[in-house]
Amino acid sequence: MPSRFTVSNYSKEKVLHSEVLIKDHGQSTLSGKTIVQISDLHYGPSTTDQDIQLIVSLTKNLCPDMIVMTGDYVQKSRIGIRHRVATGFGPELVNWKDFRRKVRFYAQSLGNLIAPLQAPLGIHAVFGNHDHHEGLGSIKKYLGSKVNWINNISFEPTSGLTLSGIDDLNVGEPDLASAVKQMEPFSSENFKLLLCHNPDIVLADEKDLLKNYDLVLCGHTHGGQLRLPFLPPLVTRTTQKDYVAGLGYFKHSGGGQTPLYVNQGGGFGAIRLRTFCPREITILKFS
Repeated sequence: MPSRFTVSNYSKEKVLHSEVLIKDHGQSTLSGKTIVQISDLHYGPSTTDQDIQLIVSLTKNLCPDMIVMTGDYVQKSRIGIRHRVATGFGPELVNWKDFRRKVRFYAQSLGNLIAPLQAPLGIHAVFGNHDHHEGLGSIKKYLGSKVNWINNISFEPTSGLTLSGIDDLNVGEPDLASAVKQMEPFSSENFKLLLCHNPDIVLADEKDLLKNYDLVLCGHTHGGQLRLPFLPPLVTRTTQKDYVAGLGYFKHSGGGQTPLYVNQGGGFGAIRLRTFCPREITILKFS
Protein backbone atom coordinates (compact mmCIF):
# COMPACT_ATOMS: atom_id res chain seq x y z
CA MET A 1 0.00 0.00 0.00
CA PRO A 2 1.47 3.37 -1.00
CA SER A 3 2.46 5.35 2.04
CA ARG A 4 0.64 8.50 0.96
CA PHE A 5 -2.68 7.04 2.21
CA THR A 6 -3.06 5.81 5.78
CA VAL A 7 -6.41 4.70 7.20
CA SER A 8 -7.33 4.63 10.89
CA ASN A 9 -10.73 3.87 12.40
CA TYR A 10 -12.61 4.70 15.57
CA SER A 11 -16.25 4.45 16.63
CA LYS A 12 -18.40 7.19 18.10
CA GLU A 13 -22.06 6.61 19.02
CA LYS A 14 -21.95 3.36 17.01
CA VAL A 15 -20.91 5.17 13.83
CA LEU A 16 -17.58 4.17 12.29
CA HIS A 17 -15.27 7.11 11.67
CA SER A 18 -12.68 6.25 9.03
CA GLU A 19 -9.83 8.74 8.79
CA VAL A 20 -7.89 8.69 5.55
CA LEU A 21 -4.66 10.65 6.03
CA ILE A 22 -3.33 11.91 2.71
CA LYS A 23 0.40 12.63 2.69
CA ASP A 24 2.70 13.85 -0.08
CA HIS A 25 -0.20 15.34 -2.02
CA GLY A 26 2.01 18.12 -3.35
CA GLN A 27 -0.40 20.97 -2.62
CA SER A 28 0.50 23.22 0.30
CA THR A 29 -2.86 24.98 -0.04
CA LEU A 30 -4.59 21.74 0.98
CA SER A 31 -2.46 21.02 4.04
CA GLY A 32 -4.63 20.90 7.15
CA LYS A 33 -7.89 20.75 5.22
CA THR A 34 -10.55 18.10 5.88
CA ILE A 35 -13.20 16.63 3.59
CA VAL A 36 -16.02 14.50 5.04
CA GLN A 37 -17.83 11.93 2.90
CA ILE A 38 -21.44 10.96 3.62
CA SER A 39 -23.14 8.27 1.57
CA ASP A 40 -26.30 6.17 1.24
CA LEU A 41 -28.52 7.82 3.82
CA HIS A 42 -31.65 6.12 2.41
CA TYR A 43 -33.90 8.34 4.51
CA GLY A 44 -37.33 6.74 4.59
CA PRO A 45 -39.09 3.80 6.23
CA SER A 46 -35.89 2.20 7.56
CA THR A 47 -33.72 5.26 8.29
CA THR A 48 -35.25 7.63 10.84
CA ASP A 49 -34.96 11.31 11.66
CA GLN A 50 -32.78 10.38 14.62
CA ASP A 51 -30.45 8.38 12.37
CA ILE A 52 -29.95 11.36 10.06
CA GLN A 53 -29.62 13.81 12.95
CA LEU A 54 -26.80 11.72 14.40
CA ILE A 55 -24.88 11.68 11.11
CA VAL A 56 -25.39 15.43 10.77
CA SER A 57 -24.29 16.09 14.36
CA LEU A 58 -21.18 13.93 14.07
CA THR A 59 -20.27 15.59 10.78
CA LYS A 60 -20.72 19.08 12.21
CA ASN A 61 -18.47 18.20 15.15
CA LEU A 62 -15.66 17.40 12.70
CA CYS A 63 -15.78 21.00 11.35
CA PRO A 64 -14.93 19.91 7.79
CA ASP A 65 -13.72 22.31 5.14
CA MET A 66 -15.83 20.46 2.58
CA ILE A 67 -18.59 17.85 2.61
CA VAL A 68 -19.16 15.41 -0.25
CA MET A 69 -22.09 13.03 -0.63
CA THR A 70 -22.08 10.00 -2.90
CA GLY A 71 -25.73 9.21 -3.59
CA ASP A 72 -28.91 7.42 -2.44
CA TYR A 73 -30.52 10.08 -0.25
CA VAL A 74 -34.12 8.92 0.16
CA GLN A 75 -35.89 5.59 -0.25
CA LYS A 76 -39.66 5.29 -0.31
CA SER A 77 -39.90 1.88 -1.96
CA ARG A 78 -37.99 -0.82 -0.13
CA ILE A 79 -36.70 -2.42 -3.32
CA GLY A 80 -36.48 0.78 -5.33
CA ILE A 81 -38.35 -0.04 -8.54
CA ARG A 82 -41.63 1.89 -8.30
CA HIS A 83 -40.37 4.85 -10.31
CA ARG A 84 -39.06 2.61 -13.08
CA VAL A 85 -42.30 0.60 -13.23
CA ALA A 86 -44.42 3.76 -13.30
CA THR A 87 -42.43 5.47 -16.03
CA GLY A 88 -41.83 2.31 -18.05
CA PHE A 89 -45.17 0.54 -17.83
CA GLY A 90 -47.78 2.80 -16.28
CA PRO A 91 -48.34 4.86 -13.10
CA GLU A 92 -51.57 3.03 -12.29
CA LEU A 93 -49.51 -0.09 -11.44
CA VAL A 94 -47.84 1.47 -8.40
CA ASN A 95 -50.28 3.98 -6.91
CA TRP A 96 -48.20 6.72 -8.49
CA LYS A 97 -49.72 9.79 -6.83
CA ASP A 98 -49.22 8.38 -3.35
CA PHE A 99 -45.68 7.33 -4.23
CA ARG A 100 -44.72 10.78 -5.51
CA ARG A 101 -46.30 12.45 -2.48
CA LYS A 102 -44.28 10.25 -0.13
CA VAL A 103 -41.04 10.85 -2.05
CA ARG A 104 -41.61 14.61 -1.89
CA PHE A 105 -42.24 14.31 1.84
CA TYR A 106 -39.01 12.37 2.43
CA ALA A 107 -36.96 14.69 0.22
CA GLN A 108 -38.30 17.82 1.90
CA SER A 109 -37.80 16.34 5.36
CA LEU A 110 -34.25 15.28 4.54
CA GLY A 111 -33.53 18.76 3.24
CA ASN A 112 -34.60 20.14 6.62
CA LEU A 113 -32.62 17.52 8.53
CA ILE A 114 -29.35 18.25 6.72
CA ALA A 115 -29.86 22.01 6.81
CA PRO A 116 -27.46 22.41 9.79
CA LEU A 117 -24.60 21.03 7.68
CA GLN A 118 -22.15 23.65 6.52
CA ALA A 119 -18.62 23.79 5.19
CA PRO A 120 -16.55 26.73 3.91
CA LEU A 121 -15.80 24.99 0.62
CA GLY A 122 -19.36 23.78 0.12
CA ILE A 123 -21.40 20.58 0.02
CA HIS A 124 -21.02 18.71 -3.27
CA ALA A 125 -22.87 15.59 -4.32
CA VAL A 126 -23.61 13.02 -7.01
CA PHE A 127 -26.65 10.84 -7.64
CA GLY A 128 -27.06 7.14 -6.86
CA ASN A 129 -29.36 4.52 -8.34
CA HIS A 130 -32.10 5.12 -5.75
CA ASP A 131 -32.17 8.82 -6.57
CA HIS A 132 -33.18 7.89 -10.11
CA HIS A 133 -35.61 5.22 -8.85
CA GLU A 134 -37.35 7.59 -6.45
CA GLY A 135 -37.24 10.63 -8.74
CA LEU A 136 -34.47 13.22 -9.20
CA GLY A 137 -36.86 16.14 -9.39
CA SER A 138 -37.89 16.11 -5.74
CA ILE A 139 -34.38 15.36 -4.53
CA LYS A 140 -32.84 18.23 -6.46
CA LYS A 141 -35.64 20.59 -5.48
CA TYR A 142 -35.59 20.02 -1.73
CA LEU A 143 -31.88 19.38 -1.22
CA GLY A 144 -30.73 21.72 -3.97
CA SER A 145 -30.43 24.92 -1.99
CA LYS A 146 -27.92 23.21 0.28
CA VAL A 147 -26.15 21.00 -2.24
CA ASN A 148 -24.07 21.59 -5.37
CA TRP A 149 -24.85 18.71 -7.73
CA ILE A 150 -21.83 17.73 -9.82
CA ASN A 151 -23.28 15.43 -12.44
CA ASN A 152 -20.58 14.66 -15.06
CA ILE A 153 -18.83 17.87 -14.01
CA SER A 154 -15.33 18.90 -12.93
CA PHE A 155 -14.39 22.14 -11.21
CA GLU A 156 -11.89 23.66 -8.80
CA PRO A 157 -13.59 24.37 -5.43
CA THR A 158 -10.33 25.64 -3.94
CA SER A 159 -6.75 26.14 -5.00
CA GLY A 160 -4.95 22.82 -5.33
CA LEU A 161 -8.06 20.62 -5.66
CA THR A 162 -9.97 19.46 -8.73
CA LEU A 163 -13.29 17.81 -7.90
CA SER A 164 -15.26 15.66 -10.36
CA GLY A 165 -18.57 13.84 -10.09
CA ILE A 166 -20.39 11.46 -12.41
CA ASP A 167 -23.92 10.09 -12.63
CA ASP A 168 -24.91 6.63 -11.41
CA LEU A 169 -23.51 3.78 -13.47
CA ASN A 170 -26.60 1.57 -13.60
CA VAL A 171 -29.56 3.88 -14.17
CA GLY A 172 -27.99 7.26 -14.82
CA GLU A 173 -26.02 8.67 -17.73
CA PRO A 174 -22.42 8.72 -16.48
CA ASP A 175 -19.84 10.49 -18.64
CA LEU A 176 -16.40 10.13 -17.13
CA ALA A 177 -14.75 11.21 -20.38
CA SER A 178 -16.54 14.57 -20.16
CA ALA A 179 -15.53 15.01 -16.52
CA VAL A 180 -11.89 14.28 -17.39
CA LYS A 181 -12.03 16.71 -20.34
CA GLN A 182 -13.33 19.45 -18.06
CA MET A 183 -10.24 19.09 -15.84
CA GLU A 184 -7.97 20.46 -18.56
CA PRO A 185 -8.19 24.16 -17.54
CA PHE A 186 -6.97 23.35 -14.03
CA SER A 187 -3.43 22.65 -12.92
CA SER A 188 -2.24 19.11 -13.60
CA GLU A 189 -0.55 19.30 -10.19
CA ASN A 190 -3.89 19.60 -8.38
CA PHE A 191 -5.08 16.75 -6.18
CA LYS A 192 -7.83 15.19 -8.31
CA LEU A 193 -10.83 13.69 -6.51
CA LEU A 194 -13.70 11.81 -8.17
CA LEU A 195 -17.15 11.13 -6.67
CA CYS A 196 -18.89 8.06 -8.10
CA HIS A 197 -21.76 6.25 -6.37
CA ASN A 198 -21.01 2.73 -7.57
CA PRO A 199 -17.52 1.16 -7.26
CA ASP A 200 -18.32 -0.95 -10.34
CA ILE A 201 -16.76 2.01 -12.14
CA VAL A 202 -13.71 -0.28 -12.19
CA LEU A 203 -15.59 -2.47 -14.71
CA ALA A 204 -16.92 0.34 -16.91
CA ASP A 205 -15.77 0.94 -20.48
CA GLU A 206 -14.18 4.18 -19.26
CA LYS A 207 -12.35 2.53 -16.36
CA ASP A 208 -8.90 3.40 -17.72
CA LEU A 209 -9.76 7.09 -17.32
CA LEU A 210 -9.58 6.57 -13.54
CA LYS A 211 -5.81 6.93 -13.95
CA ASN A 212 -6.44 10.69 -14.12
CA TYR A 213 -7.49 10.74 -10.45
CA ASP A 214 -5.59 10.62 -7.18
CA LEU A 215 -8.58 9.19 -5.28
CA VAL A 216 -12.10 7.94 -6.06
CA LEU A 217 -14.87 8.02 -3.41
CA CYS A 218 -17.80 5.61 -3.74
CA GLY A 219 -20.71 4.19 -1.77
CA HIS A 220 -23.58 1.94 -2.87
CA THR A 221 -22.49 -1.34 -1.26
CA HIS A 222 -23.36 -0.46 2.36
CA GLY A 223 -20.21 -2.47 3.08
CA GLY A 224 -22.44 -5.53 2.83
CA GLN A 225 -24.69 -4.27 5.69
CA LEU A 226 -25.41 -7.81 6.94
CA ARG A 227 -22.07 -9.50 7.54
CA LEU A 228 -20.66 -12.43 9.45
CA PRO A 229 -17.38 -12.30 11.39
CA PHE A 230 -14.22 -12.99 9.35
CA LEU A 231 -16.18 -13.54 6.13
CA PRO A 232 -16.51 -11.31 3.05
CA PRO A 233 -19.83 -9.52 2.47
CA LEU A 234 -22.62 -11.78 1.27
CA VAL A 235 -24.53 -9.04 -0.59
CA THR A 236 -22.74 -6.04 -2.11
CA ARG A 237 -25.07 -4.85 -4.90
CA THR A 238 -22.05 -4.87 -7.22
CA THR A 239 -20.75 -7.11 -9.98
CA GLN A 240 -17.17 -7.03 -8.72
CA LYS A 241 -16.33 -8.00 -5.13
CA ASP A 242 -12.86 -6.49 -4.72
CA TYR A 243 -13.96 -2.95 -3.84
CA VAL A 244 -16.90 -3.12 -1.43
CA ALA A 245 -15.66 -1.39 1.75
CA GLY A 246 -12.71 0.72 2.77
CA LEU A 247 -9.60 1.54 0.77
CA GLY A 248 -8.48 -0.45 -2.25
CA TYR A 249 -6.25 0.09 -5.26
CA PHE A 250 -7.47 -0.37 -8.81
CA LYS A 251 -4.64 -1.55 -11.06
CA HIS A 252 -4.67 -0.23 -14.61
CA SER A 253 -3.97 -2.48 -17.57
CA GLY A 254 -1.17 -0.20 -18.72
CA GLY A 255 0.43 0.04 -15.27
CA GLY A 256 -0.17 2.24 -12.29
CA GLN A 257 -3.06 2.22 -9.85
CA THR A 258 -5.80 4.49 -8.53
CA PRO A 259 -6.90 4.46 -4.86
CA LEU A 260 -10.62 3.90 -4.38
CA TYR A 261 -12.47 4.28 -1.07
CA VAL A 262 -15.93 2.74 -0.53
CA ASN A 263 -18.04 4.20 2.28
CA GLN A 264 -20.37 1.77 4.12
CA GLY A 265 -23.22 4.26 4.19
CA GLY A 266 -25.03 6.30 6.80
CA GLY A 267 -28.43 4.65 6.52
CA PHE A 268 -30.06 1.23 6.49
CA GLY A 269 -31.53 0.67 3.03
CA ALA A 270 -34.42 -1.75 2.71
CA ILE A 271 -34.18 -3.21 6.22
CA ARG A 272 -33.29 -1.55 9.51
CA LEU A 273 -30.50 -3.93 10.45
CA ARG A 274 -26.72 -4.00 10.28
CA THR A 275 -24.51 -6.82 11.55
CA PHE A 276 -20.75 -6.45 11.89
CA CYS A 277 -20.98 -3.51 9.50
CA PRO A 278 -21.71 -0.17 11.21
CA ARG A 279 -22.78 3.04 9.56
CA GLU A 280 -19.84 5.15 8.46
CA ILE A 281 -18.48 8.65 8.00
CA THR A 282 -15.27 8.97 5.96
CA ILE A 283 -12.84 11.76 6.84
CA LEU A 284 -10.11 12.81 4.39
CA LYS A 285 -7.31 14.70 6.08
CA PHE A 286 -4.59 16.40 4.07
CA SER A 287 -1.38 16.46 6.11
